[in-house]
Amino acid sequence: MTRKHLERIVSDRMKRYGATDKLKTDNEIEWGRQMIVYKAQAGAIMRFEPIYDRFQERMDKSIRPFLVRGVAFSTFF
Repeated sequence: MTRKHLERIVSDRMKRYGATDKLKTDNEIEWGRQMIVYKAQAGAIMRFEPIYDRFQERMDKSIRPFLVRGVAFSTFF
């Protein structure tokens, strides 16, 4: 987990949900609450990403034999 990655996720959340500097000046307590939530969400995302990546690698390996030129057999039945 890198601090830069954490900051990028928090920044993306701030943009998505409207935690702007205007909110910070108008309602500092609400802005602080949102920052705590975004940092917690970013930490959860960063802990989950390696697990998801390993799962995707395993799925890719296990499903590859059942694909014909990138199309699953189930589309033919």
